[in-house]
Amino acid sequence: MQKLEIEELKGALADHADALQATEAAHIRVATAQAREREQDVVVASLEADLTRVRRSAETLGRDLRTERKRREEENARRDAERKVERGRARKEVEETRKELPGST
Repeated sequence: MQKLEIEELKGALADHADALQATEAAHIRVATAQAREREQDVVVASLEADLTRVRRSAETLGRDLRTERKRREEENARRDAERKVERGRARKEVEETRKELPGST
């Protein structure tokens, strides 16, 4: 009878050990999944920070491009005005030179 009880206790102990191992394996899987999730959270946070930096950089570039475009347009307008004045002076000189030439009307 004691031998049977010992065998039953051994079986119960083996079942308990198997259950304990299964529980430990489940805990390890959960811990691994949590660690993976934390790593993914860090990666996501890093990517979000990069995206914010790139967005700010793009906005700054856009402002710089608008400023440069405006400066170029103003420069071109100034040059056009100078050329117009210069053409007017040249015409005046040509007219005055024509008046000074003998035989001009």
